[in-house]
Amino acid sequence: MKTIIKSDAPLCLQQAREKGWDWDEFHANAHVDYLDVRSQALADQKEECAYTGLWLGEGTKHTLHIDHFHKKAIFTEETFLWENLFAAAKNRNDGETIKTG
Repeated sequence: MKTIIKSDAPLCLQQAREKGWDWDEFHANAHVDYLDVRSQALADQKEECAYTGLWLGEGTKHTLHIDHFHKKAIFTEETFLWENLFAAAKNRNDGETIKTG
């Protein structure tokens, strides 16, 4: 994984945590916020997948999602931790072998 300089955490992550939501509830109940988080992560990563460097900006053929570096099922306390969230190409396993947990 390349070095990524993260911007300030989106406020909506703290709000979701305060509501007691899990990630699926955040994705469903605040989908616009989810898209904003995804866009901000992608901008921080200069439009590239955090794991592979694949271009995920305008014109990409890859599906984009937010990936939890530390798996949210194991590290539930890090579900909404900005430093644990990265934009990644969906349905690719490139990062799986290097992720912890």
